[in-house]
Amino acid sequence: MIVNENWLRFLHRIYSRSGRWGWSVTRRIKPMGWGMMVIALMTAILGTDIPRSGVYIYFCGAVSLLLVGFIWFWFRRARLVAVRHLPAYASVDEELRYASEVTNVGRAKARALELEEWSPDPRPSWEEFSRQPEPGEEMRNIVDRHLLYYRWTWLQDRKRGFDSLPGEVIESLAPGESRLVTFHLTPQRRGLLQLADLRALLPDPLGLFQRCLRVPASEDHLIVLPKRYRLGDFVMPGQARLHLGGEAAANTVGQTGDFLNLREYRPGDPFRTVDWKTWARTGSPVVREYEENFFPRYGLILDTSGPGGPKFEEAVSVAASFVASIDTRECLLDLMFVKGTAIRSTAGRGVAKPGKLLQTLATVEAESESHFDSLLSLVGRHQDGLTACLVVFPGWNDERADFFNRLQRIGLEIEALAVAGPDDETSERPGRVHVLRVGHLEEDLQAATSRFSYS
Repeated sequence: MIVNENWLRFLHRIYSRSGRWGWSVTRRIKPMGWGMMVIALMTAILGTDIPRSGVYIYFCGAVSLLLVGFIWFWFRRARLVAVRHLPAYASVDEELRYASEVTNVGRAKARALELEEWSPDPRPSWEEFSRQPEPGEEMRNIVDRHLLYYRWTWLQDRKRGFDSLPGEVIESLAPGESRLVTFHLTPQRRGLLQLADLRALLPDPLGLFQRCLRVPASEDHLIVLPKRYRLGDFVMPGQARLHLGGEAAANTVGQTGDFLNLREYRPGDPFRTVDWKTWARTGSPVVREYEENFFPRYGLILDTSGPGGPKFEEAVSVAASFVASIDTRECLLDLMFVKGTAIRSTAGRGVAKPGKLLQTLATVEAESESHFDSLLSLVGRHQDGLTACLVVFPGWNDERADFFNRLQRIGLEIEALAVAGPDDETSERPGRVHVLRVGHLEEDLQAATSRFSYS
């Protein structure tokens, strides 16, 4: 269904303004306040005949309580500053706990307040609203497709960075006093999470309204890593092609091979291999000789082509699951994907920790166009050092099948995982392409890894 652009702009304007107003009002009126407003409205309707009805007494009582609560709420004040103490990383759908140091910089004592971290404005922009349909939107009825309210809520859920719980209640905070307050939030999406809106909630004593004052604090950012799944027992091959640990590894972790023997010093030998005690005893320079260490090197290829959405996010999570599970203390792992250009990022012994690859996956984005030729060229340049490759596809189609076949023709040992939605056709696929169903990722991953058939 094609929606007129003017109608789209009208809907975006209405939803945007009503969303901002609704969020502001609902945060400042507590459930008890809404209940009292309903009582005032009902008693106003039922008590119109004042001489014959006593209901107006309840109306006057409800209005009086609302008026007292509103006046008290309006004069609630506090002057606070805060400093957040954040961890290095967080993960999607995993509760994060951190502390903020809150200081009362005002002259009066702050009483009965809560602190809450508000997420960034989740309202989608015009470009997002007009260009990103809700998955399955074409299956909705004609009214929903015309009003696009579900598209609006879906986009808001995608942009909402985290769900948070209010911090602990501070009963009293004297002027100049500081206190550590614990916060709990659950990130909803990977990437760079911005924390820039800390609020002090100051309710009135009747519990009808609350003032939401912004607490000055620096804008902090947190890297949210992709969701990871538990994998089944699997063994990556390590006999076909081996990669020398190299100078980088030796510089970082010291000499790693088994000791072989002592021999005379030769020009060019590194000083770290000199056996100083033997030199002092014999009077001639002697070095320790070690067996060279070789490590297998694996390629993890993430297909970033096509639109973003649930399948792409799950593909990123699958790639992150392997990054977190493969023991890079005894191998090297190359993450290869396209982000404008073909990129290779390496982790492993003496190079970098897996956290580097997880950070990379936290910010990877879907590409509007496919770049399989660039990705194939990148793999081809490094194929001599690769032991085996694992490819993760966000879906399966003829173009991806052709890319997989071209990879196999290079001569690499390859296994592939294709994330499939309920409507995807995945029957025609090679035997080494394992299908992972959205909604059953962990179950299918464990089954797929147990069937890996690297030869």
